[in-house]
Amino acid sequence: MSEIKYITGDQHLLDRIHPLWEKLNQHHQSTSTHFADGFANFSFEIRKVYLLEEAAKGALQIDIAIDDTGKDVGYCISTAIPRGKGELESIYVENDCRQLGIGRKLVGRAMAWFKKFDLNEIIVEVAYGNEQAFSFYEEFGFYPRKTVLKQKRQV
Repeated sequence: MSEIKYITGDQHLLDRIHPLWEKLNQHHQSTSTHFADGFANFSFEIRKVYLLEEAAKGALQIDIAIDDTGKDVGYCISTAIPRGKGELESIYVENDCRQLGIGRKLVGRAMAWFKKFDLNEIIVEVAYGNEQAFSFYEEFGFYPRKTVLKQKRQV
């Protein structure tokens, strides 16, 4: 893989990242100690509705990394509510493309986009079981602030 290209768009690119989002969801399902079933029952359509609602409140940006064969190999979804909150909503890079700087480039593009808004805070939520991502996010100034515990409902 010699060259990675990047495209940027809005919610119109959501369906394009669907296959990569499914891989991210499978990753969370396999690493979740207590809520794997929640990820198993979480669909792209549910996530898409939420993201469209966030876009309607403010703005949404999608960055996609494309390899030299034209294959989408990563994405980052960011949302921003002016004078409010920015969030790295979702990021994924194909396993065989990791360690190539793609994730850093995607987050860097999102961080540059956030500068367009008067944000009070920028956050990223990391699913329990995916703590190895902390060191990656620390490169961008993100640190754990609190831990939220959720009761696992018995069905």
